[in-house]
Amino acid sequence: MDINYHEVGYRIRLARRKLRMTQEYASELVGISPSHLGHIENGKTKVGLQTIVSLSDVLDVSLDELLCGSMHRGREIIQSEVSSLLDACTPTDVPIVMATLRALTHSLHESRNTDTE
Repeated sequence: MDINYHEVGYRIRLARRKLRMTQEYASELVGISPSHLGHIENGKTKVGLQTIVSLSDVLDVSLDELLCGSMHRGREIIQSEVSSLLDACTPTDVPIVMATLRALTHSLHESRNTDTE
């Protein structure tokens, strides 16, 4: 199983921002440098076990939530993440986001159908 460190980093950034926590403050609580946290969030470096456990604790999210992109049963967590993103949208933004999601889904289905022909 390969871990997608870009997705893990994205989820760490999302959780940190949800708490309105700066990289500097979060990295101080975890015991790493702000630049190291930035590299983790950008997927430029692999995050070690101790660091991800500390981040999970500091950000008050489960390890499942941070790693779900690398897990087979992460669908519920991803659905929760999409819901959270929609909650952050303005009422005007929601139809735009939904139309984009529908178009993306349609495009993915079309691509799969083309690949199997």
